Amino acid sequence: MSEWKKRPKVLESHPFREIYNDFLDSSREELLEWIDELKKDRNAALEEKKKGKRTYDHFIKQRMIDTAIEAYYWKFLNKETRIPEEDDEEKNEDPC
Repeated sequence: MSEWKKRPKVLESHPFREIYNDFLDSSREELLEWIDELKKDRNAALEEKKKGKRTYDHFIKQRMIDTAIEAYYWKFLNKETRIPEEDDEEKNEDPC
């Protein structure tokens, strides 16, 4: 995989700065696994909320999954910031 030249900068004040950077440094497969695990945690927290047991844990789990999805967006979907994939690089190479 090539170098990610337009990697977003995570602000010092971001509450999940270290975790966000870990997400941005992850491979696609790792990030999708994290999102899947966080989704399970968030769904469990939502079930507790339905029972009237809303906690701070619910808020944290929602923010964590939002952060993971945001990292995935910047790294793999956004045309301006995504990492170039090998297929993209081959299309841009000079055929001569």
